[in-house]
Amino acid sequence: MHSKTDSRLILPVEGLRGVSVIVVILYHLGAVGFNGGFVGVDCFFVISGFIITRLLVNEWESNGRISLASFYARRAKRILPSSTLVLLATLFSARFFLEPLRLYDLSLDAFAATTFWINILFSHRSVDYLASALPPSPLQHYWSLAVEEQFYAVFPLLFLGILRLSCHQRRLMIMITAVLTLGSLITSLAMTVVSQTFAFFLAPTRGWQFLAGCMVALLQLERMTIGKKTASFLSTAGVLAIVVSVSCFTNEIRYPGWAALLPTLGSTAIVATSTTPCRVNQMIGHPLMRWFGARSYVLYLWHWPIIVLIKAESEGNLSSGGIALALLGTFALTELTHRFIETPLRFASIVTSAPRRGLLLGLLAVLVGVVASAIHTTTTTDSFGEGRSSKVESVTLAQSLAESVRRLALPADLSPSLSNVFSDEPAIYGLGCHDYDDNTPRLCRFGDPSARIRIALVGDSHAAQWFEPIREMSKEQGWYFISATRSGCTALGKLAPERCRPWYENLWKVLSQEGVRTVILSSLLNHGEITSADLVSGLREVQDTANSLGITPIFISDTPWPTQNIPICLSANTTNIQRCFLQRTSAVPLEISTKSREIFDNRDSIFIDSEAWFCVQTFCPAVVGDVIVYRDGSHITSRYAELLGPLIYPYIARAIELLD
Repeated sequence: MHSKTDSRLILPVEGLRGVSVIVVILYHLGAVGFNGGFVGVDCFFVISGFIITRLLVNEWESNGRISLASFYARRAKRILPSSTLVLLATLFSARFFLEPLRLYDLSLDAFAATTFWINILFSHRSVDYLASALPPSPLQHYWSLAVEEQFYAVFPLLFLGILRLSCHQRRLMIMITAVLTLGSLITSLAMTVVSQTFAFFLAPTRGWQFLAGCMVALLQLERMTIGKKTASFLSTAGVLAIVVSVSCFTNEIRYPGWAALLPTLGSTAIVATSTTPCRVNQMIGHPLMRWFGARSYVLYLWHWPIIVLIKAESEGNLSSGGIALALLGTFALTELTHRFIETPLRFASIVTSAPRRGLLLGLLAVLVGVVASAIHTTTTTDSFGEGRSSKVESVTLAQSLAESVRRLALPADLSPSLSNVFSDEPAIYGLGCHDYDDNTPRLCRFGDPSARIRIALVGDSHAAQWFEPIREMSKEQGWYFISATRSGCTALGKLAPERCRPWYENLWKVLSQEGVRTVILSSLLNHGEITSADLVSGLREVQDTANSLGITPIFISDTPWPTQNIPICLSANTTNIQRCFLQRTSAVPLEISTKSREIFDNRDSIFIDSEAWFCVQTFCPAVVGDVIVYRDGSHITSRYAELLGPLIYPYIARAIELLD
């Protein structure tokens, strides 16, 4: 019935699949010019919505009905065998490559992946897929598969509902679908402002991309033809939209949001013109691109765990040799899986003869994944010592640091324990005090509002590290304490990230109105991504702003910057924790510390040099006494921060005296 159209259709659409998976792989390999390669997933979403809608409409027109059992059976045998195979291979290989702490987390990731809610897991784990501080899971890419599977679970029912509402009239179907698409898009735009993480991972905020493909399918089936010149223009514009997205988008962009319109509309334009022959479609439908397209699903499955495992073996780096090995492994395993698993199971008569057999195959794949996750959990330890009261006292910190530098073995009783260290973060995260996306400062207030002494903690997550000791001393001293921190917003005035500048402007006004006279500042600076001139200019502006409002700023120098995730390193090196120590010269750039001191160490402000609290001689130990210093690859544990509280107090007391 539609064989001619479908044969022409498959060429550019299959080629677009190939383009999409190529840009995703190159993005994950860190290829130059592919910083926005993550948009390849958006292209997949559009294609999926398009193809599924065509299949459902064709079935309805051919049979006068839609068999849900047949639909789900086709999806199960197409998706689940390969995804389960890769999951099993990843769980097995991870035991030889990943550190113990990552292995334990991988068990839950595997269970969530095989039961189709890993996107929800990552959204609640507050993982930033584009710039995570933690090493990524080898199964992190399954989030997009979960979104697709959630769409496949709901869409056939939604489609039947649209058929009934429209009384089978295509144009009314198109209008209803357009309304649903617009509703999902508006939800996505609003959610990106409120919580970018949820907007990125969740199906309702991605549904409009699938529905865009659905709209195109319905319009094509309505026999709405596109002329050759128009098709050439639209397909060219679509290609340019994807090229611009891939080459210009970066990890800093607020995604999906408005930005997702560019690759989504670009993909939609290419798919919409897929039935009209033109030069651009011929290029996209080139046999090489279609070869990648036919294997795009399996390529996507294999490439990410291979990259993650190679990085783990090479301490987080990916050399040219590692890239070559990753590509070789990806293509080899893809071809084997495509030939001997994916293709045979899709077309084998034993599976295709009845829908129930496809459904049973899918159920079996899910059960295998669940059992494998359970086995992995029971054979992976999360016990690295339960935390107890630390032996470290602030007054003996120098001695503890000196002793810790000489230690080799990981202490039996850690505070916090390695299994709990990732959650040893300041209470402001749970209280909602640490702001992510709102330009109106979200302040949390502690203590007596009528107190004469009013202080505030201001900065990014490296300022938030000091929340616990400052809140505790404020409680003891009867001070009124305000916490005002925002993720990624370094305290550098006009040189702070652009999205943070309105927040800081509003914040200083609010603090002045609140009667705050002392502000403790800190920021992520030691990662080496700021020039000396910008540092001086930014910090001086912050100092001048505070002083102009009658506020005394106290600047705590940034904590030493690790080159790896410390808890994960410790879990892999329990007999030689010195492998996890920081090199002092690289962890604390001398120029950063010197310039910060020059600006804040004067009569109008106070500088706290925290370097001596972390480092001795040429090293900064990862464990001091029985206390783990870092909870990830950037932030110190709240337990260690609490130990340093008595050392911070004299500086704040001095600032208060300056005001009297």
